Amino acid sequence: MNELSIDYSYARPAPAAIKAAGYAGVWRYLSGGTPVKDLTGAEAAGLHAARLGIGCIWETTASRALAGANAGAADGLAAAVQAWKIGLPPGAPLVVNVGDFAASPDELDDIMGYYHAWRQQTAGWQTGGYATAYIIAGLVARGATGLWWQNAIDDEGTPGSVVSPHAAVYQRVTPTLAIAGSKPGDWDEDVAVGTPVAWWRPAPAPTWQATALAQARAVAATASVLAATLEAHQ
Repeated sequence: MNELSIDYSYARPAPAAIKAAGYAGVWRYLSGGTPVKDLTGAEAAGLHAARLGIGCIWETTASRALAGANAGAADGLAAAVQAWKIGLPPGAPLVVNVGDFAASPDELDDIMGYYHAWRQQTAGWQTGGYATAYIIAGLVARGATGLWWQNAIDDEGTPGSVVSPHAAVYQRVTPTLAIAGSKPGDWDEDVAVGTPVAWWRPAPAPTWQATALAQARAVAATASVLAATLEAHQ
């Protein structure tokens, strides 16, 4: 697969420029209330107007998953509340950062507890996790499922440059495309490598049949009002 997307937090590449560069979608953050970082409904509308898909990732801190199941349940609930607030529809991608760091083997159980509890609170969306290939493999071995987004961090002898067979999306170190008006470092580039992402897509343009039907109904409603008015004056 060769579908490309980007992710960014504090920078704001122009939606039209993202689309013109050749990207199909963007990954944007939810964190429970960081205005300069989080996706808003207004920003989502602008991305959709440029015909871009949207995926969301929950992240407070890079190693939050080490706090275990109780933290995962609390974060999952907060993620669900924020996702509904911005209008993220059921089935759209909503993943969680469970490993933006190199983990050790004895940390995997806590990460698994966090991930499992987080997913229980966000089951209405296409959920999954963002992590190193090592962490992803460790969670899968413990029975975890989901939409896996791999970063390029080396971890426990597993090189980040090798794409996990479980990954659906891989975050490249260096983008291959340029976005007009943005500088290197404003965004990361992500490539689809496995299970397709069911993006939060912009609403499709109405068909000519739907438009004509709406116009006909409007004309009929107007005619009905005029007829009733004439009858009342006879």
